[in-house]
Amino acid sequence: MPEGNGGCAGGQDSVRHALAGIAGTTSQVLIHDAVRPLVSRSVILAVIDAAQRWGAAVAGVRVRDTVKCEGKRGFFTSTLPRHLLWDVQTPQGFRRELIEKAHQAAKRTGYFGTDDASLVERLGVPVRIVEGSSRNIKITTRDDLVVAELWAK
Repeated sequence: MPEGNGGCAGGQDSVRHALAGIAGTTSQVLIHDAVRPLVSRSVILAVIDAAQRWGAAVAGVRVRDTVKCEGKRGFFTSTLPRHLLWDVQTPQGFRRELIEKAHQAAKRTGYFGTDDASLVERLGVPVRIVEGSSRNIKITTRDDLVVAELWAK
């Protein structure tokens, strides 16, 4: 089984193939999930700005709930420090050569990450956090769609 943390091979492969098809003069890449249609212009611009400055940036919102680690047989083993935790969103922005290198390394080692930023992190490169929005939800369930429709009105 490939090393990884539950990522989606299909999505990661799609991004890698898209990177291969980008014109040669592009110096920055912005990756966004189509299932996040409520992203604001200000979040997009903030990620672009941070990626230009730092090389890699993602939108995210601070975790509001307590997050625990599960151990054996359905019991918790620890509580994670909420003040350090973020729910990561898209867009995610990168210098082109950095994200290409990250995807090449992941393919070479068989690693599947949960997002593109995790591939960059594996190279030892820090990823800048940009304040996202609680409205930038990922629509994956019928309930998510109901909420998105309400916000879109």
